[in-house]
Amino acid sequence: MKIPQISLLAVILFGSLPLRAAGPAPESEVKILKAATDFGLSSTGVVWMADPADEVLWKFPGFDYDGKSELLPAAGSEPFAKFRRVTLPKETDVSWSHKILFKVPKAFQSGDLLHLVYWVRAGKSETAGRTFPVDISSRPVQDKVRSEIIKTELVEDWQIVHIEIPVLDELTEGELNISFQVGGSSHVTDIGGVALLKE
Repeated sequence: MKIPQISLLAVILFGSLPLRAAGPAPESEVKILKAATDFGLSSTGVVWMADPADEVLWKFPGFDYDGKSELLPAAGSEPFAKFRRVTLPKETDVSWSHKILFKVPKAFQSGDLLHLVYWVRAGKSETAGRTFPVDISSRPVQDKVRSEIIKTELVEDWQIVHIEIPVLDELTEGELNISFQVGGSSHVTDIGGVALLKE
């Protein structure tokens, strides 16, 4: 596996996650952290993990979209139990016509260094070589993080993607936005193990 960078086609909104009582980290977080540190990331732990079961498919108003989003079980060798498959059967004009949007329900301090990690692959061989973009931003107040769009070329095997997110100003819950842009060319794309780690 390699450590690249990306953007997607359908938007997924996540509600607030309940606070967890002190104690051992869930097995899912332990697996994600181990996989990330095996690739050389320095982290004190997982501060947020997306739950693919909570995802809601979204499209930008005005675009015709008859694709679908499915929750599927992972094979067992991945550091996550389930993943999200997005299928776009026909091309749209722009990559941001459909998104998977994470409004991270956590607050962060200025100076924090976050590590976004996730796994992505082409869900079918014809999708290999397609560019997968992710947009990192703060909303509604911009420039609280370094806004940028990172792109990854999809391959048929799972690949881990790592993006550093320096926090430039205090972020309240829900202000950090992570948007996988899944519009554009027709495709089948799999995404799993979306998490934020803190250094």
